[in-house]
Amino acid sequence: MEYVDFLNSNARIVHNQVVKAGYQIIENSPYCLMAKQILALHNGRAKKIYLCTQNLKNILVWSAPTGPRNVFAKSKVKQARFYMSKALTHEAVHAAQYCNNNNLIAPERSSSVVTDFKKQAIQLSLAVGGTKQREEEAYLLETNPAFVVAALKRFCF
Repeated sequence: MEYVDFLNSNARIVHNQVVKAGYQIIENSPYCLMAKQILALHNGRAKKIYLCTQNLKNILVWSAPTGPRNVFAKSKVKQARFYMSKALTHEAVHAAQYCNNNNLIAPERSSSVVTDFKKQAIQLSLAVGGTKQREEEAYLLETNPAFVVAALKRFCF
């Protein structure tokens, strides 16, 4: 469970809520090999979230040499914490959507700005599955872990 080391305090709260909702979190599943850019995946039917720690480390060039003060290594950990926390929160949005009969959990918060900013990420997500609206919502809400925790409580219990 190396991924836990890469979760910030808010993402740990999301993690705990996801587990309480009956989800199993699996690290470095073979599903992670579908694309090097994949950091996480959601499977609602199986109640599983797949976190791709190795992909994250590869993206951040984890094996690059570090300097005498190890500043680069600290920077990588900080980046890894940022991206893994967002990835888990993003998949938690999908869990809440799944619990809500695959409907959006915050349709009033929809924004086309997300589409422009995250166009490539959304296209990758759509190649794996899902709908554009659900992906847009997940990208929008991945920065609001408190809302996601509340949504999980509301829709999954």
